[in-house]
Amino acid sequence: MKTEDEVRATIRDLWSQVLENDELAGDTDFFAAGGSSLKSLILLTELNEAFETEFEIAELVDCRTIDRQFVAVWNRLHRGESATPHQQTVIVPLARANGEQDATIIAIHDVSGDVYGYTSLARELSGQADLHGIKLAHERFEAPRALSIAGLAEEYVAALESEFDGPRRFVLVGWSLGGPVGFEMAKLLEERGRPIERLVLVDSPYDLDLPSPDNAGAFTPEHERALLDEFTWLGDPPYPHGASVEEMWRAVRTRVDTPAKERLATELQDRFPLMARVIPHLASLNETEFICYVNRFRSVFRAGRNHRPEGTITAPIDLLTATRSRNFDPRWFTHTSATVRRQALDGDHFTILDRGSAPATARAILTPDTTAEVRHADSVTPHLGPQDDSETIERTLREFGDQVSWTRLPGEEVVDQVAELLTGKVVIGWFQGRAEHGSGTLGHRGILANPGFPDIEDVISTRIERPEQLRPFAPIVLESDAVKVFEMGRGTGSPYPTSVVPVRPQYQDVIPGATHADGTADVQTVTDEDAPRLASLLRRFSALTGVPCLITTSWDMAGEPVECSPADALHRFLATEIDYLVLGDHLVTKRDGSA
Repeated sequence: MKTEDEVRATIRDLWSQVLENDELAGDTDFFAAGGSSLKSLILLTELNEAFETEFEIAELVDCRTIDRQFVAVWNRLHRGESATPHQQTVIVPLARANGEQDATIIAIHDVSGDVYGYTSLARELSGQADLHGIKLAHERFEAPRALSIAGLAEEYVAALESEFDGPRRFVLVGWSLGGPVGFEMAKLLEERGRPIERLVLVDSPYDLDLPSPDNAGAFTPEHERALLDEFTWLGDPPYPHGASVEEMWRAVRTRVDTPAKERLATELQDRFPLMARVIPHLASLNETEFICYVNRFRSVFRAGRNHRPEGTITAPIDLLTATRSRNFDPRWFTHTSATVRRQALDGDHFTILDRGSAPATARAILTPDTTAEVRHADSVTPHLGPQDDSETIERTLREFGDQVSWTRLPGEEVVDQVAELLTGKVVIGWFQGRAEHGSGTLGHRGILANPGFPDIEDVISTRIERPEQLRPFAPIVLESDAVKVFEMGRGTGSPYPTSVVPVRPQYQDVIPGATHADGTADVQTVTDEDAPRLASLLRRFSALTGVPCLITTSWDMAGEPVECSPADALHRFLATEIDYLVLGDHLVTKRDGSA
């Protein structure tokens, strides 16, 4: 057993290594000295390794100085509180309020299965709220396991009921995949007579449509052998033919020394890009933790990909959406009979929980924005903006008359003319009906082109003068044709271009301009109800070319919103090399010298 001086010295050394600072006093605050969410994970890993125990992230949040951390470690060592897999609970304290609180905030793990992502948020809420996290004990994942979001919710609700007695009310907070889990928990709690106060979805995707090597099949021995056989540098398979999944991963663990961990972490994170963001400290874990963290991620990830929200709750939903993310989905509005509030948070999916943005996120959770309310509606549409009639459009066109020419083509004539133009390698600006809410194009505002040309994305990027990697391209197809062209999985529609699906082999050469190198596409579907004129254009274009879809993208300029008015559209048309602009029934071209 180490002495007090040895324990204190070990903690000080670990802090110095992680913070790269040899001049640390006993009362130095970890975060004030340059600590971050990532560094806290590394420190936590090193503490557990050094003292052979299982500290939770909450203990680092509450013990933010060397002196306070020494007391916690010393008490843990002498009380024998080192946790075992059977003693670990899925509920961990993250922050404590200074006084009594009306409700307890429950933060639900993301796709990593852990609550590390809430570290900075917990620091901001310390003293203001009782915050507990729900995590999956990693020891359960020496091999991947078949999970479901509904099954996890059932387990977590049972844990809450066991942990918290009496009429305590909960605010459920779910970042990323934690949102869908939180929704299922809210349904179960309501069924059991314990309605929640609020459900807070922090940039939560409606569905998790991201590609992964685990897309096909279950975690069978055949599937796992195929994955592990890719890592040929590990040597001959360290497991016999016919080994179970558990036996395979136990054998792999014996091969994972420090150099192998670093290489395997890199290769796994290449195959699962999201893993690198949610488990950035993977290579620093010990051998057992390494295997368990990888397989916990894979298990939760697959559960998320197989889940779609169903049913409704009676509690309000707060949608906290990142301004630089595509996760906002108005389908969430249909899952509550109460108020839905949406509040934008500056940042992307990951930075809204980082140290710099955590104060704003904490305020949004503690004090909902009552000025931005959207009531539940039976029919939800993103097309909530203004709509300009033909008179307004023509008046605006006359204001630009020295730079553009136009022809009015009533009824289906505009559809026929545009379909003919799209048989060539042209780029067309599309402006129809009400403006759409959000940063993407959803059938009423955007750019259209022919995906039958392999280089069409380069053509669009050149004419808009914006790098391709900054602009998502999506094939847009009639919902009725989608299953013919794409492997849509369980659904038939994808009204928002957030679903990455395989293009059926027979169509990959038909729409090369919309097909990724791996044979997938970010498909978007439309119906006559969503975008009647675009649906009509798709039918006409398909009849002319045999190509079943168009390629679409937004044509907003850097730092500017989606075009809202005819004047917006004309300004952007003239600022780029787009060939044509369709404003309602008007086909617009540039006068000589205006391009």
